[in-house]
Amino acid sequence: MTLDRAETSDGSEMTLAARDDHFVIRVDGQDLMHSNSHGSEEKLARYGCAGLADKPGARVLIGGMGMGFTARAALNVLAADATVDVVELVSAVVRWNRDVLGHLAGSPLADARTTVIDGDVAEVIAGEDAGFTARLRAAGFTVDVKRVLANGSSTRRHVLWLARLTRR
Repeated sequence: MTLDRAETSDGSEMTLAARDDHFVIRVDGQDLMHSNSHGSEEKLARYGCAGLADKPGARVLIGGMGMGFTARAALNVLAADATVDVVELVSAVVRWNRDVLGHLAGSPLADARTTVIDGDVAEVIAGEDAGFTARLRAAGFTVDVKRVLANGSSTRRHVLWLARLTRR
């Protein structure tokens, strides 16, 4: 049963549907994510936050709220003074997490360490940023900047920062 609908920035239709206690988010009828399949989201946060548990004031940026599993996994790894910024382009997804989905991932939006940023993560990061790369290196990370195609049929490029804490 469809619970809600929202239009994405490119005009696609995003829907939240439920059947019993199982939820699915779809875009134009295609399944995007399921509430019973979220291991990769949790692993993304665990790997991304590796080494940050003891770092005072750690700050993590997550692109997309989804069903909240990535945010919850990051919060579970990070210290009490950490901040998790979640950038979400579709405001309905945030509302769904507050009203319907939050319990699935332990209500990450109710955690005071979580901040929601309304927008596109690509704009928040602002593409390749030499200053960001320098700040990562100054903080003790080795940084590998990758320029990748956005998808197989696009000439649009994205920038990925792969940063690992240098062993001291």
